[in-house]
Amino acid sequence: MEFKSLIGIVCLMVGISANATERQLLPTDSIRITKQEVIDPDSLLDSSAVNGIQPALPLIFTGPLVFNWKRRLKGLPVPRIDDGALAGNQPVDIARLKRWMSANITVAGRSDVVFVKLYCHGFFDHDQCVSVGEGARRFFSEIIEFGQKTGQFDVYFASAREAFNIALALIDGKRKRPGEYRNYRLKAIMKST
Repeated sequence: MEFKSLIGIVCLMVGISANATERQLLPTDSIRITKQEVIDPDSLLDSSAVNGIQPALPLIFTGPLVFNWKRRLKGLPVPRIDDGALAGNQPVDIARLKRWMSANITVAGRSDVVFVKLYCHGFFDHDQCVSVGEGARRFFSEIIEFGQKTGQFDVYFASAREAFNIALALIDGKRKRPGEYRNYRLKAIMKST
């Protein structure tokens, strides 16, 4: 298996309303740039056009959006959609991480760096264990240990700002470890004390 760097983006994302038209939905499982400042679905460029082009803002991380075939009904597989939600009704484990990685969200020309965007909706009591509690701590530790033990990937947890910076560095052809580009363009507005 090819060695990869895994960028885990843990951030809040905006959901799509139930009455969104097909024209309003963004393509999934990719990083998109736009031709102009205004988000218009017709202005989206394919991710394959990103490499080496200075993107106009915003940079949009989509996905992962993959099928989970574990659920069975009378012995038959009943797929569930897995979109990277950290929720109590969707246990987190290495199999789920592998599904997220299979979405293969990358910058064109840098398939060795995979972005996985995770999110949660509001920290409901029943979701706290997997989003901020002991379950989350255990799962994120398992991801790091699995990557180290198998040698399949390194893990970099990143905020939305840091992931944006890493993606821009990759677009610009930078080749160092992805974690070195957390402050590539956008600097943190607050300094830690």
